Amino acid sequence: MPFVFKDYLELVDWTGRIVREDKYGAINSDLPPILQRLNLELDAWKTVTTEFEGRFKQWVGAEALMKQVYKDKHYQRIPSTAQHRTLFG
Repeated sequence: MPFVFKDYLELVDWTGRIVREDKYGAINSDLPPILQRLNLELDAWKTVTTEFEGRFKQWVGAEALMKQVYKDKHYQRIPSTAQHRTLFG
């Protein structure tokens, strides 16, 4: 059943909301829709999911978070975070 990725995410979100609350995978009905919770531009998400290995080495996320990860891991040289900044701000 072909459909666009945005529709797939919404379907996953909808499905998780109709699952019984006492079951694994249930999504609390008080949470905002998945696309709002992710706070990602669809183009950024598409890039992450289709070009991950070419753009990122190990971790993905906002630039500030990545710099903290590299610091916590005691990297001698911090890899470029340009891709993180471009996609996640």
